[in-house]
Amino acid sequence: EWLQEYHRVQRASAEEQLPAPVERFLADHPTTFLLATNVVGDSATLRAATIFRSQRHWLSEVLPFFAERPQLGLIVRAHPDEEWLSATIVERMGDLAAQFARGAPNILILKSSDRVSSYALIRRVRAGLVWMSTIGVDMIIRGVPAIAAARPKYGGLGIVWEPSSPKEYFDLVLQFARQPARPSPQQSEMGKRYLSVIGKEFSFQAFGSAFRGRDLTL
Repeated sequence: EWLQEYHRVQRASAEEQLPAPVERFLADHPTTFLLATNVVGDSATLRAATIFRSQRHWLSEVLPFFAERPQLGLIVRAHPDEEWLSATIVERMGDLAAQFARGAPNILILKSSDRVSSYALIRRVRAGLVWMSTIGVDMIIRGVPAIAAARPKYGGLGIVWEPSSPKEYFDLVLQFARQPARPSPQQSEMGKRYLSVIGKEFSFQAFGSAFRGRDLTL
């Protein structure tokens, strides 16, 4: 019951059939990666940059990399919460990604308003590319490797791959493209523990209905 009050980011069920254009893209590009962005302006992303200066810089490097390799596919999924926070969003990542993709046929842009579940996509891709989103953990526990381009809140726990340079980052992408990989049991177990702590044990419900966020120091 505690889960029912959570904000539902995804507007489509993971069990819904993917739209026909997405299915066609996946059929045409059997080695496809899923790139999931964060909402620009989200305080969680502050001071998270490591090997790329910003999400903009990350996209400006990753999308041309894929555009130059037509044998690979890339689905860019803008965070659905851009719609929920539309009044404060100054830069939509789907629009930005489209600029850097420049119409490359092996790159599919799904904007925040598109009714597609990110979790339905996870099951269909070779690997995930995240800035620092928790969906990186969701990928790992579903058996899909994920590479973080920034410092996630779960950084250093051994859950996702965290390259230390752009070269190492792109070498990992090519490695996963050549040979399918699965996260280790240890990565999956730590991912489940992390999600349990932040989703259930460390929640307003866990502390009771009278709990106030200002009463807690992280």
